[in-house]
Amino acid sequence: MVIEMNVYQQFMMAITSVVLLILFVGVTCADLPISATPGQAGISTTTSIDALGVVTTSSEMTLQLGSHTLNDPPLENGGYLSEWWPGEDAPLIPGYTVDPWVGHIQGIPLPLGEVQYSAGYHEEVTAVSGSISYQKTMSISTSNKTSGEDNIATDRIVTFIGGDGGRMTTSEDILIDGEGAQTVSANQVCCPFAGTANPFFPPFCNIVRSGSAADISTGSISTASGVRFISASADVPVAETYLINVKGVTGPDGYADASGTVNAFMNAHLQEGREKEVPRWYDYDPIGFNPVKAEALSYSETSAASGLIHIFTKDMQYQSGTRLV
Repeated sequence: MVIEMNVYQQFMMAITSVVLLILFVGVTCADLPISATPGQAGISTTTSIDALGVVTTSSEMTLQLGSHTLNDPPLENGGYLSEWWPGEDAPLIPGYTVDPWVGHIQGIPLPLGEVQYSAGYHEEVTAVSGSISYQKTMSISTSNKTSGEDNIATDRIVTFIGGDGGRMTTSEDILIDGEGAQTVSANQVCCPFAGTANPFFPPFCNIVRSGSAADISTGSISTASGVRFISASADVPVAETYLINVKGVTGPDGYADASGTVNAFMNAHLQEGREKEVPRWYDYDPIGFNPVKAEALSYSETSAASGLIHIFTKDMQYQSGTRLV
């Protein structure tokens, strides 16, 4: 939208929630959280700026956590690798089992399977030739979280009134990237009614990124973001949230609308597995499974407004797990 001189126009935009909820039962699953390391860390910051002139601030963080050695592909499958004879004149079929007899024959502890996560957050703000009020809190924790808590959480409110030629630009995004091999399901779920009949959680490879950007001469922007993927129990879902709300402030020209350009987005690429039972010739053979890719979902959404903006609100949420809240 183009705003001509001495012409008043409004662009009002309210976006309802974008929610991706991934839940699989039976022989399928979804993202599995990873338990905290014995040594845990926490970082929290609070920033408050009230200034006239030039202001810049930036934040950059990454957090990686793995059940095994980080960045050491390939991921290790859970269970004992064995072979099954499906019938006459048929070749042996490899697969995985948790049968303790197979473990006794192989003489090794039961491999539990490997999961790794990477999360990241980035923010930039530059304000020139104007009055800016900036308030932000940020917390990072590597401890186990329950539903309703986050490992990375941010809240900020930025209000800008530009002078002659004054502008404020800002961008922000948050990312969760998780991948897991076939994982042994025993003792990973606390809820007695959420148990799985299959001894394995299937593999997964999911990445979700959401955020926003703005270039305004006048306006107030509030955002909140969060990521959770560290938990002691598999019934706590992995989650990402991002919320942005843009509205106007009374500027020198008397208008009470935000002026400029705002956009917000969510991109997701989700791949989920399934456990396929290995055919057996003898009933007394141990039950075996093979992980296979069973689902793929790609999602992309962007909303934008430009001109005089009365309101712009977008709420984006992602959950994935054995149970959702």
